[in-house]
Amino acid sequence: MKNYLIIVLFLGLPLSVVKAASFDCAKASTKIEHMICDNKDISRLDSQVAKLYKKGLAKSSNERLYRLQQVAWLKQERNICKDIACLYQAYTSRIDILGSNPHTITGTISYGYGEYGISDIMTSDDEGVSFMSKSEEAGMIFDKCTVSDVCQVTGVIKDGFLKSVIKVVNLGPIDKKQSVKNNPCKTKGWQNAYLKSITNEDGEVFHLNIGGSEVFASCASNKCYSMREGEYGVKIKVKLKMMTFGSADGDGEWKGCGITDIKR
Repeated sequence: MKNYLIIVLFLGLPLSVVKAASFDCAKASTKIEHMICDNKDISRLDSQVAKLYKKGLAKSSNERLYRLQQVAWLKQERNICKDIACLYQAYTSRIDILGSNPHTITGTISYGYGEYGISDIMTSDDEGVSFMSKSEEAGMIFDKCTVSDVCQVTGVIKDGFLKSVIKVVNLGPIDKKQSVKNNPCKTKGWQNAYLKSITNEDGEVFHLNIGGSEVFASCASNKCYSMREGEYGVKIKVKLKMMTFGSADGDGEWKGCGITDIKR
C-alpha cells in the first residue's frame, strides 16, 4: 500500500509544476513559453492574465475585437520579449488594462492622418482621449462613426490613451458648425494653420493645428516643398481637400487630407 501511494504522488507532482493557466507547459515549444514556465512569478502573471481575459471575453459585446486585441498584445508586446524583465512589464501592463474598469466618453472625432496618425475623441468641454488612427480600436470606432457624428465609446483609458474598446454607439450627426471645426479637410477656402512638423525628409506630410484640431495633411501641391525644417512653428494659410492617395508601387490607397495650396 505504501508503494502504491508513493507512485501516485510522484505521478501527480508534474501536473502542478508544468501546467500554466493559458497553455500546457509540458507542450511548451517556443523560447517565450519556456521562459514563462521556468519562472514561477511570470507563470503566476500568465495565469492572472488568462483569468482576466476569460472574464472580460464573457462580458464583451464584441468578442471578435476582444480576441484581436489579445492577439495583438501577444504578438506586439509579449512575444518580442528577450528577458524576464520585459515579460514582467508586458504582463503587468496587460493586467492593468484587463483589470481596469471601463469608462465611457462621448464626443466628436478629430482624425489624425498618416501611417502613424493619432486621432482624438473630444468632448464638449475640450477634454478627450487619443488612439492610433490605424489600430484595431480605430477600426471599431470608424466602423460606426465619422468625424461628422457624435460618438459614444466605452473602453479602457490609461494616461489619456484609449487602450481597448468595448462598445461604440453612433448618437447621430453633429451640427454643421461643429462638423467643420472637427474636420478642417472639408472646409473650403483658406484656413489659418500652425505648422507643427513635417514628418518625412521630403516634406510630403505635414502636421498642422487648425482651429484646435490636429491634422495630418499630405502634399498635393508643388508649393508645399517651400516648407522646410527651419520653418516649424510658423503660421501659414492652407487650402485642404479630402483626397485619395495611392503609392506608385501599388501598395494600396488611403483617403486623407491633401494640401492643395499653401502660403505664408
